Amino acid sequence: MNLDISTSIDFVRTRTEKTAAVQTTFAGLPADAWVWPQKTTAAWTADVEQLDGAKAGTLAHKATAAATDKSIQFAALDARYKTLHARTLQAVGVMRSRALADPTLRPVVNELSARGDSNRAIEEEGEELLAAWSQEFGEDFVPAAGNTFETFRALYEGSATEPTLRKLKSNYKEAGAKARRAAGDFNALISRLEDECVQWYAEATAVFPAGTTNGDLIRGQIPTSYSPAPATPVPPAPPA
Repeated sequence: MNLDISTSIDFVRTRTEKTAAVQTTFAGLPADAWVWPQKTTAAWTADVEQLDGAKAGTLAHKATAAATDKSIQFAALDARYKTLHARTLQAVGVMRSRALADPTLRPVVNELSARGDSNRAIEEEGEELLAAWSQEFGEDFVPAAGNTFETFRALYEGSATEPTLRKLKSNYKEAGAKARRAAGDFNALISRLEDECVQWYAEATAVFPAGTTNGDLIRGQIPTSYSPAPATPVPPAPPA
């Protein structure tokens, strides 16, 4: 069954817990002689445990932890690109100013850019800047305090305290792969549980008709449909 996991997870968890509880109740009533043969009460309990995001080692916890790590790795990579872009913009601006007084620099500076609106463009612009910086301006050229050739190059190659840009990209991609796997495993569990709850309910209500003690217990305890919370109404605009 396909589900919108972000909005139905609480519903599926509740339905699973209620189904497991009712099946456990039936297991303690030998006179009724019915427990769903497709899944034991122990299996229900084990699956409910996997939905506990606060418990280390569960599928829910792994999915949450992996998503958190992906966010952390993205933030680190994004911060590096923002710094790279800001320093490129600064250095290119100063170089253009210097080229006004030195016409021999203009052909080089005119090829530089700091308009990148994507990570790939920002990275390429920085590489072009590094080459011009080294070959035409010299590594001693300092466009602004803290923006030296060495600190700029370290944004790519790393330093004693900072990872390389390549490592940051690798960390983010690896974290993304782990997050997708963890989310996939958890979502598969959610979909399976919803299917099993539907199947259990269908058989249980066939065995115990409405109006019987157990039939009414099933129908009264187990939710069967999910309704998202209504959207917050938008107040009407004041009259013009």
